[in-house]
Amino acid sequence: MSDTIIYSFLPFSSHESPLTPDPLLTDLQRRNSELVEENQLLRAVIERYGTSVAVLIQATGEAVAKHPTFPKHHEGIASRLGEEVMEFFQAVNDHCEDGAPAEDVWKELTHVGAVVLRALNVLESSPQGNT
Repeated sequence: MSDTIIYSFLPFSSHESPLTPDPLLTDLQRRNSELVEENQLLRAVIERYGTSVAVLIQATGEAVAKHPTFPKHHEGIASRLGEEVMEFFQAVNDHCEDGAPAEDVWKELTHVGAVVLRALNVLESSPQGNT
């Protein structure tokens, strides 16, 4: 964030300095710096995780189409997440023990991610949940 302050050179009275920082401009400059930092962070995340994020978004869309309703309380969310995690564990076990395709592990992990995204969306609108 820059420490530069924008000054307003509008007409001033005899007791005001022409170098008085304009609060509106200072606030805009601060917000602009915040937005630049957020943009840089998002670009770094997309550069590093873009493909994975795209896969999770697609998996979430498929999950919403297949299961349009989603729990709105903590217990229901935990149950849904636990179910998906168990399916992921089973896929890992099947892959390691029985030679099942690694793609099954990937698929189940994307399902876990989709549940996490949906849960975050629900809890964002109601952090307390409906417990």
